[in-house]
Amino acid sequence: EITGEVLRIDKARDLALITTGENRIGLPFSKRIPNVGEEVFAIGSPLSSENSMTISKGIVSAFRTIDRGFEVIQSDVMVQPGSSGGPLVDQNGNILGITVSGAVMGGRSVGLNYFIPFYDVPKYLGLAGMGSLAGKGAGTNLQLENEKEKFLYLTPSQWTEFIETKNLDEETVKLLICNGGLFWKSFFKWLFIFKFIKSKKSGEFLKSEGWQPGKEMGDEIKRLRYIEIDKIKKK
Repeated sequence: EITGEVLRIDKARDLALITTGENRIGLPFSKRIPNVGEEVFAIGSPLSSENSMTISKGIVSAFRTIDRGFEVIQSDVMVQPGSSGGPLVDQNGNILGITVSGAVMGGRSVGLNYFIPFYDVPKYLGLAGMGSLAGKGAGTNLQLENEKEKFLYLTPSQWTEFIETKNLDEETVKLLICNGGLFWKSFFKWLFIFKFIKSKKSGEFLKSEGWQPGKEMGDEIKRLRYIEIDKIKKK
C-alpha cells in the first residue's frame, strides 16, 4: 500500500494527478495519435486487485466523441471493472491512453472499450503549456537524451539543482512534462513539490548563529534545503 497526495483533479474526465513521493522510473508517455489498427496493450487489475498487472492485447478500433464532447480512443483490448485508470500502451511501452470505460452486456465486456488519449491529459489537468519545446527546453531535452544514464540516478535534490541552475521557467518545465519521455515525473515533482520546499533555517536564523551574509551563508541555506527535499524520497 502506498500513500499519495492528490494535486490536481478533473471530475468531468475522472482524472487525478497524484504524487506518492516514490523515487521510481515509470513508463514513458506519448502524445502521438495512434493509428487505427495499431496493436495496443492494456494493463490493469480486472475484477480484483489480486489480478493486478494483467496485460491484454488488442488494436485501436476508432476514435470517438462521447458524453460532453470528450474524445476517446476506442479499442477491442479486453478490460473489465477494476481496469479503470490503467494505461493503454503501444508495443514499445509508451502510454497512449488511460482506461476510462467500456460497454458491458450480461455482466461481460464486449470488446468496446474507451481510453482517454494521453495527449489530452495535460490539458485537463492544467499542465498544458503554449507552443513547443525551443531554446532552453529543446537544449535540456537533447541533454537528457544524450546523457540518459546519468539522469536515471539523480536524487530529488540533484534534479532540483539541475532545473534551477539552468533557470528553467515554469512554462518550459510544463512543456518538458508534456513532452513525455523517461524523466517527465522528475520535472513534475519539481513543479508541484520540490520548488516549494525551503530550508528549516532561514537567513535570519543563520545570522543569529554567527553566519555572515554572503555566498557561504547562501550555500548553507541551499544545502539545508536539499536535505529537506531528499527527505521526500525516504517517506
